[in-house]
Amino acid sequence: MIEHANELIDEGLDRLARTVPACVEAASFLDELLDALVDPQTRSDDICAIHISR
Repeated sequence: MIEHANELIDEGLDRLARTVPACVEAASFLDELLDALVDPQTRSDDICAIHISR
């Protein structure tokens, strides 16, 4: 989601920072974020996502 083998981690962090503001519903935040950033057809690595809200 953030780190890809063929790019700098800064590129992934920038992509995450651009995507998060578009995910506005707290209840579906993680689903929206993963849908926007992860292509299951090309992603072969494990993904760990933690969502903590108050």
